[in-house]
Amino acid sequence: MADLDELRKMIDRVDACLLQAISSHLALALLVEKAKRTGHKPIVCLARKGEKLAELIAQGKRLDPPLDPNLVTAVWELLHGYFVEEELKQREAANQSAE
Repeated sequence: MADLDELRKMIDRVDACLLQAISSHLALALLVEKAKRTGHKPIVCLARKGEKLAELIAQGKRLDPPLDPNLVTAVWELLHGYFVEEELKQREAANQSAE
């Protein structure tokens, strides 16, 4: 088994990967907003939102160790809310520049 310092370094690397994944997700969310704006679609699709959360909860349960659905829900809702806010900011900026 790895010693404590090595385990902490491994966690640090995972944390860095998580941050990169969040940044990548944000970049994609902003591209999605642009596509939605071009197609005159709303930022949030409630049907997709519910389906996606259910899918992520099921995926989390299949991991080893499995993730508690409450954790998956809390993290996803936090991130989703942030991404929606950023999409709204981008849309407002685009609308202002179009005026």
